[in-house]
Amino acid sequence: MAKSQFSQYHKDDLATLAGRLEKNYYHIVECQANCVEQLLGHEDTLLCGELYNSLSLHLVGEIRNQLRYRRDELAPYMRQLHAKMQSGHNCLNCAGDCSAGHGERLESLKAAHQKVKEILYRMSQVSESPPALRFPNLACRVLKNEIEQLDITLTELFYVEEAVLIPRIMEAQSQINAGV
Repeated sequence: MAKSQFSQYHKDDLATLAGRLEKNYYHIVECQANCVEQLLGHEDTLLCGELYNSLSLHLVGEIRNQLRYRRDELAPYMRQLHAKMQSGHNCLNCAGDCSAGHGERLESLKAAHQKVKEILYRMSQVSESPPALRFPNLACRVLKNEIEQLDITLTELFYVEEAVLIPRIMEAQSQINAGV
């Protein structure tokens, strides 16, 4: 899925990493979520089961919330953190009215990962009955395949965020003495 090797992300500064995640993951996840939502609008997907469809809608809603958080809060924070590092900022010299919420950013991201993983796990449990019974028509099978592709993309994204993004943010916070 990724257009770059995973090792490339380790070389990026925070500002570049924010842009690369948007391009290589956030945009793709958004497109996949839109596809799932469109499929759920078809009458034929009603045969997939109320619980599976409900979980699918819940997943799409949660993804939208997470993308909004990443774009509106996390990416600007990463750019701000990068700028502070570049300028040699030291939070120990601040007046004490820091509203950056350094610690909360990472906790929110970790909690968001867990929330999506739980929804996907519940969906996998629901879809474990014999495929012919659970996904009786083409529309249901296409929906299931789209959810599986979305799961793969999210798994890859979460890996990059947990292996590269979170440690990189923690390192930057440490460099500016953010005191998280």
